Amino acid sequence: MKILVIDPSLTGISGDMLLSALIDLTGRIELLREVAEKIVEIVEYCEKLDVKVLDVKKKGIRAKYVKAEIKENVEEVKALDVKVNAKKVMDKLDFSNRAEKLGIKAIDELIEAEVKIHGTTVEKAHLHELASVDTLLDIIGTIHILDSEGFLTNSKIYSKPIAVGSGKIRIMHGVMPVPAPATLEILRRNRMKICNSNIKSELTTPTGAALLAAIVDEMIDSLPNMRITRTGYGAGAKDFPETPNILRVVEGEKSGNFRETVYVLETNIDDSSGEVMGYLVEKLLNEGALDVTIIPAIGKKNRPVNIVKVIAEADKHLSIANMIIRETGTLGVRVTRTERIKVSRKIKELPVRIGGREFKVRVKISRGVEDEIINIKPEFEDVKRLAAAVKLPVREVMKRISCKLMEDLL
Repeated sequence: MKILVIDPSLTGISGDMLLSALIDLTGRIELLREVAEKIVEIVEYCEKLDVKVLDVKKKGIRAKYVKAEIKENVEEVKALDVKVNAKKVMDKLDFSNRAEKLGIKAIDELIEAEVKIHGTTVEKAHLHELASVDTLLDIIGTIHILDSEGFLTNSKIYSKPIAVGSGKIRIMHGVMPVPAPATLEILRRNRMKICNSNIKSELTTPTGAALLAAIVDEMIDSLPNMRITRTGYGAGAKDFPETPNILRVVEGEKSGNFRETVYVLETNIDDSSGEVMGYLVEKLLNEGALDVTIIPAIGKKNRPVNIVKVIAEADKHLSIANMIIRETGTLGVRVTRTERIKVSRKIKELPVRIGGREFKVRVKISRGVEDEIINIKPEFEDVKRLAAAVKLPVREVMKRISCKLMEDLL
């Protein structure tokens, strides 16, 4: 599985730093130019948008820096205008549904932060300097590269904790502490982990925070177990006395056994029927739970209880906990953050012959650290369909398929 780790723990993140780092990682400068051309073509208030990708050094560290020359008039541009223009540009570029959804999510994060801070409505909200087309360039360019490089499908994007800086900055509303109100609101809304920094400057911008909120699957404290394949460095505009102002991105592959962080949710239920428990299992799996187990036990006052035990990914554990509370009426859910070790697995559709006929069967293939096959398991729904077609018991069909596939693959 392909993974991408974004590391804003040194000097934070801005939209142009992430875009620059991805350009350095992938070399896909042509995608950036495509986005710039479509923005000029579609956005009425933009007269000029020229982009250059420069090689720079920050405290001796080589990095890419995307420089944009812009001529525009954004004084009367509302937040919804930015969103409408973003959708038009992404439609013109034939973005996939997932890519467009993530691009819109990043812009919605900016808009909703403004609505909350200023106590206004979405229809009346203004993004002020964030209405500039360089915001569109950063967001759409980043999503375009991620999608084109396969990071938005069958992959995972991580981020290390975010350095936000310290001190004060002057914005159009006056002098404010770092991070800026919009950045702080986006970080709060998405429960994103930040880290300390002694640099007296704004390190993370609203656009950088909004992009992380849209694309990151999980926050992590250190690089995960992986084989590193590529690295990229994006430069920020500022220079700091002792620290290179760079954002690092690392691409890798996970194979064999690897660790991942999950959350285990538990609660005891003593007043629900079997029908409710069965319905709960179905709801939780549809919500995205990795695994659901109902364990019969004896609880307080020697009463029979059901222990509901759920394994969930980090970004889904809160919604799943809330669903448990809603569906069962329990007064609390125990939450444990832990690690699990997984083997590499993938599903392939393979041909098998039984009773003189050929069928397509989906098969889950698990491999170990040395890429050796550990297990081959046909999808049960396909086995049922095949068993009905050849009029044999399911257990017999399962055995024949497993033996045949093991012979073919070994």
